[in-house]
Amino acid sequence: MSAAAPAGVRSVTDSDPAQLSAAQRRALRTLKAFHCHRRPGGFGRAPNSVSLDVASSMIARGLCRQDYSARGGPALVLTGLGAAVLSVIQQRAQRRQH
Repeated sequence: MSAAAPAGVRSVTDSDPAQLSAAQRRALRTLKAFHCHRRPGGFGRAPNSVSLDVASSMIARGLCRQDYSARGGPALVLTGLGAAVLSVIQQRAQRRQH
């Protein structure tokens, strides 16, 4: 018997990596590797940037959030769920290679 998650709490099964677009998967990898501060049209600078459309869809899924305490203005950062989904993506990629 599994316990249900409290209201408002999401789990990795709610955000299956197979349901994410290629842009969202790329954004997860970008946010893990770089600090992406708010810029006109999105976050970060090319080629390591995330568009506003992708950022807003990821925020709605709970994969990332805006951090207003960062120096240099608001920054987009991964949540725990986003990091967990990224690790699932990386594990699946490793399995395909072997």
